[in-house]
Amino acid sequence: MKKDNIRSFRFSDDVLKILEDFEGTNLNDKFNKIVRYCFMERPEIEKRLSELNAELKEKYKRLLDVRKQLNQLAEIGYQVTDIEKRLAELELTSRYLLDGVDALPGIETPGVHYDDPKLIAPVCN
Repeated sequence: MKKDNIRSFRFSDDVLKILEDFEGTNLNDKFNKIVRYCFMERPEIEKRLSELNAELKEKYKRLLDVRKQLNQLAEIGYQVTDIEKRLAELELTSRYLLDGVDALPGIETPGVHYDDPKLIAPVCN
């Protein structure tokens, strides 16, 4: 290949190291090969970058969906805890009321006691 363009330019030590590590017989040959390689590979690199960006967007969307589901599960957990507290309060109130009814003079509740499992639902721990 004919090389009619003669130019001189300065470059840093790190660029020199890159050029020296690239394949070629001399610095000019290495420079020509690295420029051609970069030019030829650019469309493939841009295509791959576009694919990776699309994949990243999809994964981010899935992440947001999972985060939303986790938030919903946490809310359900809070609601279950609240229900458990209310059931425990209801059990205590029921026992208090049944004790009060049993203590009333002249009122008998045969066969009905506050510790009857049919009356008091078990409280979840």
